[in-house]
Amino acid sequence: MRPLRQSLDAARPLREGLLKVDDVLLRSWRPSVWLFALAFAAYARTLGFGFSPLDDRWAIASHLDELTRFRALATAFTHPMFDIYYRPVLGFSFVVDALIGRGSPWVFHLTNILLHGLAATAVFALLLKLTLSREAALLFAALFAAHPAHVHAVAWIPGRNDLLLAIFTLGAVISFIDYQRSPRTGALWTHLGLFALALLTKESAALLPLVLLAYGWCGTAPKLRLRTVAPAWAAAIALWAAVWWGIVPHASPVRGWDLLRTAHDSGAAFVVFAGKLVVPVQQAVFPTVRDSSLAPGLAVLAAVGIVSAWRGFSDKGTAAFGAVWFLMFLALPLLHGTWNGIGEHYEHRLYVPSIGFLLFASKIDWLGPAATVRARRALVASCVVLIAIFSSKTVFRCATYRSDRSIAEAGVRESPNLYFAYNVRGRLSSEAGDYEPAVADFQRALGLLDASSPMRAKIELRLADGLSKLGRSSESVDHYLEAVKTMPEDADLRASVANDLARLGRLDEAIEQYSESLAIQPNSAKVHNNLGVVLVRRGSYAEGARHFAEALRLQPDYPGAQHNLERAQRLLSPRAPRASR
Repeated sequence: MRPLRQSLDAARPLREGLLKVDDVLLRSWRPSVWLFALAFAAYARTLGFGFSPLDDRWAIASHLDELTRFRALATAFTHPMFDIYYRPVLGFSFVVDALIGRGSPWVFHLTNILLHGLAATAVFALLLKLTLSREAALLFAALFAAHPAHVHAVAWIPGRNDLLLAIFTLGAVISFIDYQRSPRTGALWTHLGLFALALLTKESAALLPLVLLAYGWCGTAPKLRLRTVAPAWAAAIALWAAVWWGIVPHASPVRGWDLLRTAHDSGAAFVVFAGKLVVPVQQAVFPTVRDSSLAPGLAVLAAVGIVSAWRGFSDKGTAAFGAVWFLMFLALPLLHGTWNGIGEHYEHRLYVPSIGFLLFASKIDWLGPAATVRARRALVASCVVLIAIFSSKTVFRCATYRSDRSIAEAGVRESPNLYFAYNVRGRLSSEAGDYEPAVADFQRALGLLDASSPMRAKIELRLADGLSKLGRSSESVDHYLEAVKTMPEDADLRASVANDLARLGRLDEAIEQYSESLAIQPNSAKVHNNLGVVLVRRGSYAEGARHFAEALRLQPDYPGAQHNLERAQRLLSPRAPRASR
């Protein structure tokens, strides 16, 4: 007994030291502090970034005057987003940020960082609820906070939708587990309230009841209490769907439905996503299957299968629950990426499914029941090293989102076979007045699109505008006319093609297009004036004068129209000068 007592006494300082470390890292509220600190350290540089040339341009930057008014808080719940979604919680959060920061982008980025820290803390809480030790829960939550695959969700402002969805989903799951273990009214109402907020955040939340049913089916809970909660789920989904349909009455139809193509693209995207969760390579602003290798994902899936079979699980029920979570919340994003006609599989859509993957991985019996202290320390050290590597990769990856140009250049570099990447870069070049590279990008974008693609018209128009600015009217006219075939009711488009037709001397065609433009939009003083100029050039002086007069009626302070009217009236004399634009 004496040697054993001496050994225990000798080990006491080490045990006391470990307890002190545990006190610093794990007790009470401390894990939340470390997770928020890790999230901030990984994403602090985004505070200096602006708005991107993607969805935040249309959802935020172009509407700052409206968003900085308090009435916009209510508008978020009565208007669709991008005319195809009903996501009022996201819109509401944008209004709050705009009001606080008066439209400054750093406030939006700060909110994303804070939401990411909150989501990581909620992951920690769920892992504790599912019987992980505080140490293991903190390590897995830290991996979630540092993971490079989440950069698109955090560094890109509209990626906030998935941050919010994760927070509400995690809260709803935790309160559901509490209700199953102890049927208290408070837990039930908390669960239903968070579920409602999740529905108002993103459509994927409608799958949450199925995920929660899996919590019972997988043996995690002996018997689910569903008598009250199931009808409440059904009522919440029905009410949400009715409101959604009433506010977004004309949702975009699925284009080009092809079961075989959908299955192939979705399956390949699943493999790519799985690879990014374990080996975060091939990251892209606009990721596509076509520009991604399946090798990392296949290797990861094989490794997960081998490790699972070799080590087994400490809790098969929770592991199965995590697998169902991962697959269910990934299903709709995979289908959406295939159905939307573009074939992109954005990385922010991996944010919520990744929680299920963490649940699955947390229940692999990494050490076995006979693990030594040394083996445990080695595993913890390996996790810490992995967290450090992930954090460094995340900091590095954030630089991609620092400006419009960096995002556009990364898009083309990472997805060279995606038309949309060239379209974004071309649009930025065109807005900067750099038309030569813009034209090259638009031409490349058209070359990557099918002839029947509905996206061609807008790119034809942008290409035509760029060529027109470069004085290449003979080329621009053909692209304008192609765009007119798809957008015949666009008055401005018809006016633009008419302008170039007039420059080329194709006066009859120009008159036809100006007339069509006025038939759609009759109160355009500029189009009346330009039509008058072409009529005068063709010798129809009286008709030209009539359009100049109409332009002045619509805009009395239009000096060009007044000048042209006077010239048209003098053109009855054979020596009168020509009218000008």
